[in-house]
Amino acid sequence: LESVAHRVVLMASLSLSVNALSGKTIWGPESILDSEQVFTIKCLVAEKMQVDAGELILMPQAGCDGGCSHGQAGSAAPVQLDDKLCLAKAGISHNSILQVIQLDAAEHAERLLKCFLDRATQEQGGTQRLMELAYESLCDKSLREWRKTEDASKVPDCHRDNWLAELAESCGCGEAGLPRDVQAVLGAICKCGAAFSQRSFIVSPSVIRDHTQGAGCLCIDSLIAQEGCRRTFVDLTGELAAIFGASADQYAGVVWTCSVCEDDWDILCKLGLPSSASIWTWREIVQHTRDKNRSRLLPFPVALSLRSFLSMWLAIDECPAFFRRDEVSAAVRGIPKLSALYTMVTNFQDYTEQLVRERELDCDRAERMRLLKGIFSYVDRDAKGHLASSDLRPLWEIGGWMVDDSEESGAHDMFATVCKEKGFNITAGISEEAFTTCFVLMPLPASFKEFYGDELATWVLHELFYTLFGGPNLSNRFWGPSKRYDLIQPALVRDLFQLLDKDQDGHLSSFEFRPFMEIFACGSCETPGWSSKLAKPWMPGWGSEEEALEIWGKQFREFCESREMPLELGLPQSEFVKYVDECRFDIEVLFFANASLRAGPPSTGHHITYEDLRTIGHYNDDIAAGDTSVGEMAASLLGISDAMTSLFENAYKWNVQAQAEEGSPRLLQCNLDGVELSVLVLPQRQYMGLPGEWKLIETSPRCLAWELH
Repeated sequence: LESVAHRVVLMASLSLSVNALSGKTIWGPESILDSEQVFTIKCLVAEKMQVDAGELILMPQAGCDGGCSHGQAGSAAPVQLDDKLCLAKAGISHNSILQVIQLDAAEHAERLLKCFLDRATQEQGGTQRLMELAYESLCDKSLREWRKTEDASKVPDCHRDNWLAELAESCGCGEAGLPRDVQAVLGAICKCGAAFSQRSFIVSPSVIRDHTQGAGCLCIDSLIAQEGCRRTFVDLTGELAAIFGASADQYAGVVWTCSVCEDDWDILCKLGLPSSASIWTWREIVQHTRDKNRSRLLPFPVALSLRSFLSMWLAIDECPAFFRRDEVSAAVRGIPKLSALYTMVTNFQDYTEQLVRERELDCDRAERMRLLKGIFSYVDRDAKGHLASSDLRPLWEIGGWMVDDSEESGAHDMFATVCKEKGFNITAGISEEAFTTCFVLMPLPASFKEFYGDELATWVLHELFYTLFGGPNLSNRFWGPSKRYDLIQPALVRDLFQLLDKDQDGHLSSFEFRPFMEIFACGSCETPGWSSKLAKPWMPGWGSEEEALEIWGKQFREFCESREMPLELGLPQSEFVKYVDECRFDIEVLFFANASLRAGPPSTGHHITYEDLRTIGHYNDDIAAGDTSVGEMAASLLGISDAMTSLFENAYKWNVQAQAEEGSPRLLQCNLDGVELSVLVLPQRQYMGLPGEWKLIETSPRCLAWELH
């Protein structure tokens, strides 16, 4: 069987050479299967000549002796071989000699454009409206339709040179003008008088003319859409490649593309990309990715030249600008020069991410040590400089190592074993070094893993320290992680009721319940039995306070009737707790409400909703940078009229201040099965769309205070 297979392979192989017009052998003779495509040979020859395969034409050499069925002596003149045919079907036999011709840049560009227009006509069957393409999917790879149309805004032939000169000037090319390769492609695009496209990538003189250009770069594609944003451009001088360590002269003319999500496009806008798409802007973007670890903003090289870009597009039937980054690697692998540049970019990306990871690890290590020393100092209340085993009992309880008194010795023995393994003798007491080294190495109990995971992460150390500072849950005892967490919501709900119950009669009247529904009604949170938001001065349809109060009275009456509660009494605490349970609020929503109510009546007389806080809070960085304002965001995102945005802005800023002043961590009480318990509640500001986080800071030796950082 092996010998038969070998004979089949031999029968399907042939020897082949490729010569230049001068007769000089460029490639071969090489043995190759006759099932290989003509395009494969063209790529091998292009690699030898260090040019793009699209610049080459292969044809049988006139009068060759190798048995070519095309171009034999006395036959018709040789014709170009079809790239898509295999060698056998192209009539190439054993010992054939092919001839390679390198096209002039302008001729090559015109041939490429003709292929695009022919393909668009063939696949679409006629003219299509071009600009509708801008609204097609950016992501769906199944959409590969080609379209073309007459360019209604085309540049007249008599103005072509002026158009090219204007482009050269806007790209900072000076008297030298655009590079020859780029000028050839632009000239061919202009000359064809039509526009073609695939999905959202449009090639047309009028479209290119509308792009913002900058020194050193020629933008050929710019798209901003909800699904994502894209910029494809030619690095005319090679300076972008030089940023990544390549030779500028060697990589002048490379085509780059950058595809990002809408939020990342906002970052690029802040760095000046839309208004100044110059090489200096891209330099700033690359530096920003290094500083902020946003490597997803980096552009990637997709073709060595504009003609190569178009050739690749035709060859693979998909615009290279659509590549995801993992696809770029596969696409450039067979082009050594381009692959080398792509590797430089990815190495830069990896190095940047490694630097950032190391910085983050350094910060994490420093924060862990600060917390461990803080815990040691807090537990060492007499400032002895060492701890007794009994001093660690609260930590064993908080972390779940100790559930009852019988487990205390077991926890301490476990810690002593770790200390011994690390070379610490704790017979006379536990030093700070022994504690900070060995506490993080303690085997984790099952209750810890169930709640916190399999490692003693930095955020867990924060919680252990904060809980220790907050004090015991019952008498002098701390509860374990999950039991402690189960106390938080009941404590917040109890505190919320007490804040609402102004007259402390154990019921929430219409007046007392109204602030609660202003914060929660009909937003992102569930509010069963409530059909509409409460009227507020900044909302559409606002009439007056009297009218709003009348509407509220009707809403409250219907609510009480639906829950069979006397209107004159309102909600007892038990009914309020039951209703909050039905609403299934997140903990952060209750944090928000408690701080808002604790701060007292808002300056506007009305509370904003938690949903409003989160919506505007998403743009805190932009607001802080002065790129937008609360009022502008309220108008565009919440539909608040321009006349009322200042009123909403006042309410929003009041609430942000309330969260900073009254939203600090605090010890709350709750009643569980008739037993009064205490629990520390720590608002997670990042989940609430608020900047900063609460930290315990040592203001003086052994004196701690909550500060917002």
